Amino acid sequence: MMTTTTTTRRRARSVEIAPGVIMPLLGLGTFRSTGQDVRDAVSTALSCGYRLIDTASVYKNEEDIA
Repeated sequence: MMTTTTTTRRRARSVEIAPGVIMPLLGLGTFRSTGQDVRDAVSTALSCGYRLIDTASVYKNEEDIA
């Protein structure tokens, strides 16, 4: 069963996906992003407070993100 964490007057910002495992509901997708564009996007997202960066090996951009 999934539960969400909430605060007064705010929508849920994260979800518990397994006991003790919390995942943010908002993240940055990196599909079709490469090179400096994806590096800048990830850097900006992290500085803005994002903590979920959606990646997959099929995107072939791991080196650019790391």
